[in-house]
Amino acid sequence: MRTYPLSPRNVLPRVLPLLALSLLCSITPSCLWGLSDEEEKALTFYRSQAIYWVGKQRYREARQQALRGLEIDESDYELNRLIGYSMVMIGEPELFFGATDYLDKCASQNWFSSDWKLDLVYGLAFHRQAKYYQVAILDLRSKIEATNDPVQKAEYATKAKDFEAKMTERYDKAIDLFTGIATDMEDYDVAVDNLAQIYANLRRWDDALVQSDIFIRNATQALKDEEAILLNGDLSPAQEEGHLDLVRRHKVRMAEMRGLRANIYYEVGRFADAVAELDEVLLRLDTSRVSEYFNRAEAKVALGDLDGAKADYLSFLRRSIARAEQSRIAEARTRLQELGVDLEKLLELDLERLRARSLPDVPTPAERG
Repeated sequence: MRTYPLSPRNVLPRVLPLLALSLLCSITPSCLWGLSDEEEKALTFYRSQAIYWVGKQRYREARQQALRGLEIDESDYELNRLIGYSMVMIGEPELFFGATDYLDKCASQNWFSSDWKLDLVYGLAFHRQAKYYQVAILDLRSKIEATNDPVQKAEYATKAKDFEAKMTERYDKAIDLFTGIATDMEDYDVAVDNLAQIYANLRRWDDALVQSDIFIRNATQALKDEEAILLNGDLSPAQEEGHLDLVRRHKVRMAEMRGLRANIYYEVGRFADAVAELDEVLLRLDTSRVSEYFNRAEAKVALGDLDGAKADYLSFLRRSIARAEQSRIAEARTRLQELGVDLEKLLELDLERLRARSLPDVPTPAERG
């Protein structure tokens, strides 16, 4: 079962792209005094291009367009917010740490008002930074255990302590920001989603489950609303495809949150609940989430359902093609061998079935004449 904080899930950007346009496309006018008409037109063009690429989840292109606009007006509010968001979503440390420099330019203009959209991007940046420090701390602790050099041990320990302070500071800021947004806008699920993830990373299981309950309730209602629109009919083909896409996305969001809940239940020893969450994922929401077969198998082993575990490990092996799953493939093979499965024979039978499907029908001599 996946454990925290080294979950393979990308914990930050999984939901926000669905609402990127509504989040970022309401333009906050920049101070345009002193700009020529041509510069104003160019600035508007770069804003629209940055928004377009954000909507396409092409964050490098969005950042590039925003940078060009900032060459005209470095204080432009919307471009600074867009570039900060894009840098967080790209996911590279030097970028998500640098994103707050641009967000600070926006904050310096909010003398008499607040901007929940800016708060949200700040929260995402702090979440990403905190997670970076959390993973780094684990790496430092491994190095402490691996070395016998007292000087190195002390250096690693000092650095780990510094990182822990930075991690805590950023998690606290992210929690405050997301809590404020969720309080003011109860149906705004990006904040709730991130709160659930943060609490899980901090092993605050009860708090994480509370937030996940809110998220799933809202996502379930949103899914029902979209399905009702589709059943009502009277949609153009383009409109129907748009609503079908939203249905698919809601299901993916719910699958991801239920996967998180399954991790939590596994951690606290509620293995039957973990299996129930993953049943919901694999049977009803998103059958493409191959790694959840492995996770369900682990929970079934803990429950003593060894036959069910064998079936899930095999399903995982048969479906896994992603390089990211290579380490778990080896682990699944080991688990099956421990459970007494003749894995080589089973896989050989699988290959024979595949070959049989791929061979053309060969006519008999009589049929050939």
